[in-house]
Amino acid sequence: MATAGSGATVAQLRDYLGHELSATDADFCLRWIAACALCPVLRWPLTIGLGNRLAAADGRPNPDEDLVVALARLPWFRGGRMPRGARDELAATLGPDDRRTARDALAEMFEAALAEPGSRPPSPSRRSRARLAWLIGRLGDGELADPQVDAQAPDATLAKYKGVGNPHHFLAGGKGALPQ
Repeated sequence: MATAGSGATVAQLRDYLGHELSATDADFCLRWIAACALCPVLRWPLTIGLGNRLAAADGRPNPDEDLVVALARLPWFRGGRMPRGARDELAATLGPDDRRTARDALAEMFEAALAEPGSRPPSPSRRSRARLAWLIGRLGDGELADPQVDAQAPDATLAKYKGVGNPHHFLAGGKGALPQ
């Protein structure tokens, strides 16, 4: 795949989605995938939650089976992770309203996971990627998206698009060719 910023990922997704869906649904799915790129892992509860929130913001019904299947065919959603370059490229395509909607939805899902009975985060003194992994694990199966990434390194894509520079602030308080 081409390097991040080249537009190749977005172009491949547009081509794939354009073969699978109507133009309106393809545009919505591209925005949905871009919102999913903000999170370091791809888990279905997060994915569906983001899709529902984007749909509500647009005044459209929640994503139907055809839209979910279009995402499920992508290797990223089957494997539970999106390459960092693709995440950065897709996240950069989000407009301010979609970015705000996605950021708010993720924050609410994280807070809901924390509020579940018996849930307890790692020690407050441990401000690291382990805390993010724990939060996401409450919503999915708990695996880090990219085990090759240093577990103590902050997630740059999430940090950039959540509204503050330091990720610890957020955590504390078919037919077409499939993109690879």
